[in-house]
Amino acid sequence: MVIAVFAEEEKWGKELLAGARSLAKGLQGSKVIFLNIGPDGGRKDTAAMLSAGADEVVEVCLNLKAFKAEEYTDAIAAALANLPLKLLLVPATKNGRDVAARIAQRLKVGCSTDTVALRATDGTLEVDRAVLGGSALATLRFAKLPAIATVPSGVFEPTEGHKGHGSRTLSASVDARNATITAVTAASSGGVRLEDARTVVAAGRGIKKKEDLKLCDDLAAAVGGEVGCTRPLSADLKWLSDAHWIGLSGKRVRPKLYFAVGVSGQIQHVAGMRDSGTIVTINKDPDCPMFSNTDYGLVGDLYEIVPALITAIKAADALRFRGVVCSWCWWFMSGVS
Repeated sequence: MVIAVFAEEEKWGKELLAGARSLAKGLQGSKVIFLNIGPDGGRKDTAAMLSAGADEVVEVCLNLKAFKAEEYTDAIAAALANLPLKLLLVPATKNGRDVAARIAQRLKVGCSTDTVALRATDGTLEVDRAVLGGSALATLRFAKLPAIATVPSGVFEPTEGHKGHGSRTLSASVDARNATITAVTAASSGGVRLEDARTVVAAGRGIKKKEDLKLCDDLAAAVGGEVGCTRPLSADLKWLSDAHWIGLSGKRVRPKLYFAVGVSGQIQHVAGMRDSGTIVTINKDPDCPMFSNTDYGLVGDLYEIVPALITAIKAADALRFRGVVCSWCWWFMSGVS
């Protein structure tokens, strides 16, 4: 039996391999294989993938300038063709969801999207997945295997030290498609990777003007974090790029510390940050939904509170604060009138 993992980025691959390793214990006798697909065999560090949990790395070289779902689907299907597959794990990214759906249709198997937990016992597979805009979790059991699951970032913690067997190269037969890539233009992210940030300051519609985002920039700088935002500030107002958008259709983050500044807390936004370690909300509306998802909350005008908070942080031991001194945050907030 085989548990296969496909991921475009090495970071995603390591996370999913950790999950595959834990599931292999419940699906006894399972072998974990990493599908290293792309130009030059995917260009991922084979040794790193073996250490992260793969028993074997299968390399498939595609002569493509950029990702194309059709060709990647052909390559994955070819790599899985002669394997006793039980489960395929794919990252819950735009490209990952596209490929997972196509592979599920190709193999005529079930596919669980946005899967936040997987449990394998006695040869059966049970999953939890986000539903209703992220406001609830549904527990599902696959009637039969094989199956496919797309998994958001942060569900599994990468590990090292596994002793994999090695790698092999597969000559996959990939049909030429009618569509061709004529040019690739990278989207500007401004160097933002919210998924990796330990502290995130999220701006919501409580911010009145684009220029006022500097308050969030200054707070993020004070705590060594990154600035994110809700959907309206990115998709509607265009104050920030999509790289800053946190929510069901945007980025999903799991920082140690999360500041919600003027964020109302609609379920679409909460779905993207609900797994944050400590959540601090600043909002003048005591009835806003965000307070029900908050560890520490302060009701008041963010234009008064945030500058005062920044001043206090700068006066404190910055390094100690960046270690997420939540008790200090609560002490400060309790003293603000």
